[in-house]
Amino acid sequence: MSARLLNLMGPIRDFGRFPDNYDIGLPGGNEVGIGLVIGLIAIPIGFLICKASSDKDGSVFGCLGVLLIIGGIIALLPLLAWICALGSALYVIGTVVVAIIVILALIFGGKK
Repeated sequence: MSARLLNLMGPIRDFGRFPDNYDIGLPGGNEVGIGLVIGLIAIPIGFLICKASSDKDGSVFGCLGVLLIIGGIIALLPLLAWICALGSALYVIGTVVVAIIVILALIFGGKK
């Protein structure tokens, strides 16, 4: 039990103060920005290469376009992590608000 408590108190340093840059497990803004730029450049270029090479028979450039699209999607994964974290936070907030509304309705919405 005490080892578990020490593990929970691990991030606290300097006599109970939290560090200035507390790590919440999501990628930093720099990683998201670079991934967004790479993704927004690679995906349209890959799509244009695939579309241009689809008219020809047996072209190697179609494979290059698909690889660019896949690379662009992989580069967008840090942004997806932030979007999922935001979505789950909004879901929890909505669930708490609905629960409070239901409890208030049960308390104050009695029979007349």
